[in-house]
Amino acid sequence: MATRDIAPQANNEGSIGTAAKKWANVQSVLTNDLTLAKQATGFTIAGGTTSKTLTVPLDASVSGTNTGDQTGGTPALTLGVANTAGTSTNFIRRDDTILAFDANNPAALGTAGPGSATVAARRDHVHTNPTLATVLTGYTSGAGTVASTDSVLQAIQKLNGNFEAGNLAYGVKWNTANSSPTLTKGIVVGGGVWIETAYSSFPIQEQMKRCVLNATKAKVYDLDPTDSINKINVAPTITGAATSTTANKLVASAETFSTKGVVAGQWVKNVTTGKRSMITAVDSNTALSVNDDIFVSGNAYSVGTANPKVDGAVFTEVPAFHYVWTEDGTNTYIIISQSPFVFRKPSAGTLVESVVHPWFNEGGVYSTAKYFSSFESVWYDTSASAYLSHDGATICAADDKAVSLPGYTPLTCQYRGTTSPNYRTLHTNFGANFHSNGFYGYEAIWILMTTEFASLNVQTYLPGFTAASGWSYAYCRKTGRTMGLGNASGSVVVDLAGLDSVLSGILTAGLYVANSYRGIENIYGHIWKWVDGANFNWIATGGKAWLSNNPAQWAEGTSTNYEDTGYQLPLSNGYTSALFPGRLLPKLIAGDSATYLCDYFYQPGASAGWRGLVSGGALNSGVIAGPAHLDATDSGSGSRDAIIGGRSAA
Repeated sequence: MATRDIAPQANNEGSIGTAAKKWANVQSVLTNDLTLAKQATGFTIAGGTTSKTLTVPLDASVSGTNTGDQTGGTPALTLGVANTAGTSTNFIRRDDTILAFDANNPAALGTAGPGSATVAARRDHVHTNPTLATVLTGYTSGAGTVASTDSVLQAIQKLNGNFEAGNLAYGVKWNTANSSPTLTKGIVVGGGVWIETAYSSFPIQEQMKRCVLNATKAKVYDLDPTDSINKINVAPTITGAATSTTANKLVASAETFSTKGVVAGQWVKNVTTGKRSMITAVDSNTALSVNDDIFVSGNAYSVGTANPKVDGAVFTEVPAFHYVWTEDGTNTYIIISQSPFVFRKPSAGTLVESVVHPWFNEGGVYSTAKYFSSFESVWYDTSASAYLSHDGATICAADDKAVSLPGYTPLTCQYRGTTSPNYRTLHTNFGANFHSNGFYGYEAIWILMTTEFASLNVQTYLPGFTAASGWSYAYCRKTGRTMGLGNASGSVVVDLAGLDSVLSGILTAGLYVANSYRGIENIYGHIWKWVDGANFNWIATGGKAWLSNNPAQWAEGTSTNYEDTGYQLPLSNGYTSALFPGRLLPKLIAGDSATYLCDYFYQPGASAGWRGLVSGGALNSGVIAGPAHLDATDSGSGSRDAIIGGRSAA
């Protein structure tokens, strides 16, 4: 029969075993209607109205209060900037996926994406797009060599500091396989590495300035950087207004010109119109004679504080510079710096060390600065003890002088050298340290212009007096038309109703009668200028170029004391398309006024013998003119012409 149930007398009474005596094991199928079963690891408990099973395979401790069933769910996490407790009763399973990114991409750097508002990391976290106007926090100018360990900010600080100190090498790359005259700017950084960048600071060129030198080459004073009629830091004190209209006069009835020490040679400015003219005589306390008819009654005036005519001559000071002019495949690099540097050719990888430009070692003597005439040379007539405007024909006496001064029409029609009178002697007559402008000085100025404008077409950037419809010496303008530019570069528009009325019908309104590059007036145009120290022997195969960097040894028609460059100039007229390595000498002829060097070259023909060099072109040369416009057809000792003048240097 079946086993009877064992039941207590009343509910919740009795026990099996005691605290002191326990049964070793109790075997049953159910305990309180639950099935307890051992497993290989752990145990299970199963049961319930709707049966469920608890499996415990590992050791576990359970504590705390269960307030209800805790179920997994879809994660709803918020990504924020601080830890915050949530209120959800759901838990995250280990194989859940957390939504942290939106499927939509931002429209652009710096623009929020179109995603869900709950996905803050993708929709709202926007990285600012840096622009040229972005502030460089913590920036201060520095110096030194840029290193691979530098931050971007540190590199910029060093580059800027080097520029300010004049230590950075900068220049241009000329792709000679391309006919475009536009050049590529760049700088040289640590290890001689070339970096293309459109620099806008010019440490060497920005030091160029007009000054007055006396006959011993001692500097008397610098001129005001914005107006050359004044000494630097000496502003005009004699000012007023004209009280009558008289041709070539400034009349001011309340003035005391002579009492205040005004003398001939000073300049006066018409403040109303901006025109300037040299004072030729102090007529009285109330009246001045001036070079040009620029005043009418009521015009305001100021008398300049400089007197270059009395104090010496006007030159543009040019600081010494190191340079590299080298070829690398089809690219030519022209790079300058105030300090020595090395340049690594990008293609070849070879290093090129810079050298001081030869002009600053003229005559074998190093100079920290050289002086290039600010104006075309004018005539000092020793017999008259006076500076005179030239007429384009008068032959000077051997003891006359050619001087860089404003206020006179230029001296022309003299020989370059040997045959007396000549510019070589006339320039030295001003002072033993002065001489005609030489080839290397002219080349140095061309290098400075080229590295600043980054173009071989200088006429585009600095138009000059080249567009007259014909030639006559009467069309020549007095030197000094650029006095108002000071040390700046610029061009002066023709004044057909006033100073340039003689050019009516000769030059179109709006065109130019003068230019100035950093204080050097008419570096090209107006009249041709002799260039000394360059001789060319035209043989059957071309013009053999001989150069000299020693003014004391300059002579005509000879190679004695001259260096054989090994270059032969081409036997054809035309636009220069290529230069010989490292020299401003034509190598190839091709192109036109808008391609390559954009300037023209003249040669005398095969077997023409010895010739000199003139540069720049004249007032009627047109588009063929420019700084690289060279003419090697004239004999320095046998040619003189009203269209050819000269410049001095020191």
